[in-house]
Amino acid sequence: MVFHSVPQARIIKGLLEANNIRCFLSTESMLFGSFFSTDSSIKLYVMEEDYSAAKELLTGSWDDESI
Repeated sequence: MVFHSVPQARIIKGLLEANNIRCFLSTESMLFGSFFSTDSSIKLYVMEEDYSAAKELLTGSWDDESI
């Protein structure tokens, strides 16, 4: 997933981690952040073995009882 807002990216990352899905943001892996980059996008990476669970969690249908 790609975000243009750090807070939004961190919310989704928190949701995934709360559901035991391992992930990290592109800004967490950069030594100097995005100082040398003109690309302001933030990428969320999910471990390959957790991809299906992450996709289901983020695209699944929500009902009032699950919130």
